[in-house]
Amino acid sequence: MTSCSCRYALLAAVLLVFGLVPAATAQTGSFAGTVIDGDFGDPLTGANVVLKGTLTGTSTDLEGRFRIDNVPAGMQTFEVSFIGFQTVTIEGVEIVEGEVTRLDITLSSEAFELEGEVVVEARAIRNNEEKYPIGMVDDE
Repeated sequence: MTSCSCRYALLAAVLLVFGLVPAATAQTGSFAGTVIDGDFGDPLTGANVVLKGTLTGTSTDLEGRFRIDNVPAGMQTFEVSFIGFQTVTIEGVEIVEGEVTRLDITLSSEAFELEGEVVVEARAIRNNEEKYPIGMVDDE
């Protein structure tokens, strides 16, 4: 093999490798939005947004905003949860390759009912401290 044909073979291999890398990484998009308290309209800080069936997700920032990158393109399902609020499952979110899909999500508060009786007990606490402070005793 001549040095010229080796150069062409090397160039073809480099183009093939670098040509496939963008194709493999470009098949994802992003999911972003805001999570809002349905009762008061305030943003929810620390709500969890997760791509269902995976460990991929994030928590909302101080203004209720979130963004998840590298979500596989196509129809996806997300779960949004926050303590004291009903978990919401959002099906059919279309993630477009190389784009950001935006969606604002409203969570409703969740009421908890206690079963049975609630008993509250109170007791008086006595002050057992001495009236006179204890000092040093000298045996001499």
